Amino acid sequence: MLLDYFQSLQMNQVYLSVGPDESLLEKATDFIASANQQGLNSHLLVGNNTLIDPQEQSKKLQTYAEHAVRLGASGVHLNVEPHTFDDWDERRERYEQQFMDLIRAASTLFESRDLSLSISIPHFYDSIVSRLEPHVESIVVMVYETTDVQVLKGRIEAERQKLGEKLYVAVRPSDFRNFDHLNKFIQQVRAETAVQGVILHHTGSLIYTEVN
Repeated sequence: MLLDYFQSLQMNQVYLSVGPDESLLEKATDFIASANQQGLNSHLLVGNNTLIDPQEQSKKLQTYAEHAVRLGASGVHLNVEPHTFDDWDERRERYEQQFMDLIRAASTLFESRDLSLSISIPHFYDSIVSRLEPHVESIVVMVYETTDVQVLKGRIEAERQKLGEKLYVAVRPSDFRNFDHLNKFIQQVRAETAVQGVILHHTGSLIYTEVN
């Protein structure tokens, strides 16, 4: 049902969060195999803020690489958000450096396993975005809580200048009145910005928006 739904919306890639449960890994393997047959590019989505800790990185990154290969995914998408930590303002420079170290380590490991690396970042990581760019296939800038394309353009201006064809944006369907409102916004973003694609967070929210 999901694959038919994605195909009807002409989607071309999916980020799939699986978790550690073995039964879910088995289901995800079947899903990704079917998705690949339909030409849908699939990535293992990892949202884990503990990866910012250097002592946590190596073993966990190895595990994610193994999961991605087992699933048949084409790459891994990291959503690590140190800006959500309570002491972000006081320790921002240190967290940014740890984040950079994480992305470099992940890039080296995943490349050795023939996996691509993409990441999500908020729109205010301007100070490090140019240093991130060489190590990733694409960067998804999260631009939530707005339905105004001009606001979105302002928030991604620095990324637009530095990322070129690696720039994607993520929007949240629940921010929109209904599916038509969301669809018009997406078309406007495509027409007025240089982004390579619009990522929707997340499928459940998208379905709810369309139904309502």
